[in-house]
Amino acid sequence: MYNTDSHVDQTVVKRRILLFVLSIFLFSFGNIIFFTVSPILAQLFQTVSFMSFLWLGFKLLSFQFESSYFKLFFWLFTAWSVFIIFNGLDLSYLAIKRYLYSDFTFWPLLIPFAAFLPKGGVVFRQMFNLFYYLGFAFIFFAVLTSRYYFVNADIAEQEVWAFSTGCGFILLTWKYHSNFRRFIALIAIVIALLIMTVLARRNLMLTNIDFLLFSFFLYLFYYSKGSIFKKVSACIIVAVLVISAFFIFEQRKGNDFKLISSRASEDTRDGVFSYYFNGLKHHEWIGKGMNGTYLCPVFDKVTAQDQLIDRDLIECGYLQLMLKGGYIEVVLFLLITIPAGILGLFFSKNGLSKACGIIIFLWLVDMIPYGLPTISIRYMLVWFSVGVCYSKTFRNLKEETIVASA
Repeated sequence: MYNTDSHVDQTVVKRRILLFVLSIFLFSFGNIIFFTVSPILAQLFQTVSFMSFLWLGFKLLSFQFESSYFKLFFWLFTAWSVFIIFNGLDLSYLAIKRYLYSDFTFWPLLIPFAAFLPKGGVVFRQMFNLFYYLGFAFIFFAVLTSRYYFVNADIAEQEVWAFSTGCGFILLTWKYHSNFRRFIALIAIVIALLIMTVLARRNLMLTNIDFLLFSFFLYLFYYSKGSIFKKVSACIIVAVLVISAFFIFEQRKGNDFKLISSRASEDTRDGVFSYYFNGLKHHEWIGKGMNGTYLCPVFDKVTAQDQLIDRDLIECGYLQLMLKGGYIEVVLFLLITIPAGILGLFFSKNGLSKACGIIIFLWLVDMIPYGLPTISIRYMLVWFSVGVCYSKTFRNLKEETIVASA
């Protein structure tokens, strides 16, 4: 792939970018350790994760703006994030511990700086290598831990978030990979979709369906352009797979897929939303800060009754942004991400930029049913893609240039 950072020691960048993305993975992996092994060991993993995340981020980030629009709104977004941090800041021991070890509290406010990671070919190669090996690991862990899924479905959900997300990016950048790497990525995403369907995790079902669907669209309308044979072959293969999947689902919906069959149209959040909007009254514009909560009944397994507690999460990415930073946070977020996606998808000359544009738009869709800002590879990819899409230099690289140096 084309290298836009020839002045940088590529060996150093290669090592640092690998460790940086790996450090974000380790935080999510810590959640799996929490559910399966030990909370103490999980915090050890996560301590290593955020320390290396901070150190490597400091070494890697380069604040170079090719867009004055992006520069203006990113710094406005950053200034508002600082306000969110100090709005009701709590420095008690328990609060600081939550800031350090919660996926959703403090760290998502730093993830947007991933937009300033270097964008040379060595960076993409290292990311793709790691995503490929994580896909391999996901297939292994899915077999190894499948017996725990119905005991605690959170284990499966965390495995999908941690291990298979990068495989979606590999599928979206189909042209730049070997057949075997494509195969592993495809198998990982299909297994993730199957597991989430069996467990009726509708939000992650949507995520993985979108990866498959838009990878097909990008292949059909961009990567295979000029080849009628490739287009027709792809359509036939996909049609056969979709029809086969439909018949398998119909045959097994009373057994393996009975949970999703019964919950497909179930509304499990209407009551929660009522409590959320009631708790956000008079805070709609500026939010309730990093520690923002709302009163909501939650089922207690010990008492077998609903307990009224302060919740700091709402199962909708836009509402989560609003809880912490109000309408202002949501508007600033959209003013950055929507133009970035448009630039990457429609005003670029290479598949990498288009894939980054799709990553952004898929996240904007995911934020409707879930898509919570968090310290994760998926959210890091969104902001890295924002940086790529605002780089006119990268968007204007011709396909032949990237392929020749791949």
